[in-house]
Amino acid sequence: MAGTYARFLGLTIINPTTILYFAAVIIGLGVASDLTAGAGVVFALGAFLASLSWQTLLAIIGGFARNRLTLRTQTIAVVMDNLVLLALAVVILIR
Repeated sequence: MAGTYARFLGLTIINPTTILYFAAVIIGLGVASDLTAGAGVVFALGAFLASLSWQTLLAIIGGFARNRLTLRTQTIAVVMDNLVLLALAVVILIR
């Protein structure tokens, strides 16, 4: 399980796209427009902790489901992931 977590964490750290998605959503939705410097630090810490908990959840699910999911199920998961990202992009676009 620790190996799976390390892989997810490493992929997130070396993949700037994850950070760009997050920044685009936050900026696009105007969430951070009225934050003071202190509130920005608290927000960034909260985002870090949320990301850490998300990566932990993904590692647990990935470790459990690693050899149990069929190729079809994996494909459906990838398509659903892309649809969620597309929906976020549309929300930002129409705002």
